[in-house]
Amino acid sequence: MSKLIPESQLTKEQQSRFLSAASVGSVFLQSAYRHNLLPPDHWLIYMDEAETYFVPLAHKKWLGVAMIFTPVFFRYTQVVGNLNNFDFKVFSKTLTKQFKLIQINWKGEVERQDQFEISPKKHQVLNAQPRSYSKLAKRMLNKARKSGLAVKNTKELTDILAIIQIELCEKNSILSKNDMHTLKRLTTNNIETKNLSSIALFSDNKVVGGLIYFNYNDTVLYLKGTCISNFKNQGGMYLLMDHLVQSVNYSKNYLDFGGSNVEGVQQFNYKFGASDEIYHALFYDKAPWWHKLIRKWIARNK
Repeated sequence: MSKLIPESQLTKEQQSRFLSAASVGSVFLQSAYRHNLLPPDHWLIYMDEAETYFVPLAHKKWLGVAMIFTPVFFRYTQVVGNLNNFDFKVFSKTLTKQFKLIQINWKGEVERQDQFEISPKKHQVLNAQPRSYSKLAKRMLNKARKSGLAVKNTKELTDILAIIQIELCEKNSILSKNDMHTLKRLTTNNIETKNLSSIALFSDNKVVGGLIYFNYNDTVLYLKGTCISNFKNQGGMYLLMDHLVQSVNYSKNYLDFGGSNVEGVQQFNYKFGASDEIYHALFYDKAPWWHKLIRKWIARNK
């Protein structure tokens, strides 16, 4: 038997068992991270009757249809605890009985079945100090240094977030306004902790770019970054990423590039020696026809 319980309704004992199991999972499962994406009442915890394993799932009701979904900045969920007791078929049947629309990114093994459409996705990681960069990366780094650009670690996020908002939200619509609000909440609520760090890009002592990353257990997770467009042409992003790559202690940690299924971003990561790791997108759609049409219209008009 299995059950789905709103995280806000967990008993102290259930919460303690879940947090203990999640502590060895990815950064995405940690309360300090998840609760800045969505409050506890937007999270369900899937578990067995004996409460030996747990899976956090985001949920909401949109246009009257209850759904499980993957929030922005939440790459994937996973099962934590006693994995031997977890049954993927039972998991999928439990969800499809209660929800008409399910969009989950999943870390771990999946079983092919009728309920879900399953497709592979990938993100990039670096598990060891790179022996060398690509020729283009070396060339852009030389260009950045000759242009007088410099980088350093900082705890001051105001200028970096302002540049991210202009370049990735207002100019290019890579991030929506809601995405930007989430990023600001996630970063500002963690800036005083050891988990969050940032690197600023300087030109003539003025901040012209930056990147933000998380430290958790053995993972250094690149979250988001950019620089003012003309400094991109001077190699600004290469200088920022090089600083991050070189700062990781690969004997204890690995670098997670944040990943992307966008070809251009993947190629940028590969230039620093990154390799792919695979996860899977699970999709189930029994929503009404009109609900599907509205979602298609929104997707076309983004």
